[in-house]
Amino acid sequence: MYDYGALGQQSFIFHDRQSAAAVTLSGVSIITTLIQNFESFLADNWEFECYGDVIDFISEVNITEMEFDSIVEKDKTVEEVYERLISKVKLKESDKELEELILSILETYDEEILNRIYYKNNLYEFFEEPVMIELIGEILEFDIPSGNPGDIEHVSIKEKLDEFNDIIRDYVVWTRVYEDRLTFADTTTRKAVLVVDTDSTFLFLDPFVKFVEKFYDYDTSVQTNSITVCNILIFTLSFLSETVLSEWCDKSNIELDKKHLINLKNELTK
Repeated sequence: MYDYGALGQQSFIFHDRQSAAAVTLSGVSIITTLIQNFESFLADNWEFECYGDVIDFISEVNITEMEFDSIVEKDKTVEEVYERLISKVKLKESDKELEELILSILETYDEEILNRIYYKNNLYEFFEEPVMIELIGEILEFDIPSGNPGDIEHVSIKEKLDEFNDIIRDYVVWTRVYEDRLTFADTTTRKAVLVVDTDSTFLFLDPFVKFVEKFYDYDTSVQTNSITVCNILIFTLSFLSETVLSEWCDKSNIELDKKHLINLKNELTK
């Protein structure tokens, strides 16, 4: 409804405080859900509330549709995956029985599933896999002669970016909705912070830029007409937004033919 901002005004002919509050709450829910997922995706700063959440998580990853053969060169061991998961549990008291159950479930999984569990929201470590280093390098080599991203005619760059995001989706993306945004902000170590107001969005990208500098001869101070580090990450975060909003619609019981109405203005990509 384009005039939702007036719903809270008593002078408005369609004034309805409950509708105004509902519109605002929906917007808050969408934006904070995206913020939480952005921060977790970029900084690996997510946590489980309890051991039961761990069991639900590893079961969910196990049934996820597999679209790729394993691209990981070094398979993660059961012990590595177990230690990573246990380190994410907020509950401070150890529960030996549930810990042993988690370990026993992991022992039934093959290397491919263990890899996918280990790399969820573990973006920078996953980027160190040779296949991702190669992909990022290939994408950074593309030139934009005019300087306008809209003028790119190379079908191959779209293929590379689609391949990049498909792999990221299968191995890294894990969307999670926190019920209390304030509690999340107060209790979680936030290495990446997304700050949003009515006009601007600020995203701390320094870790990603430093990662690329570590693996490539890439001078971030030079402006060229080539694909940049930020181009890649913005493209990936736009893809992440689509994934998160789709899941938000599913969990909010949005009708299928209404899902296309849920969108965000994106001024950084075309």
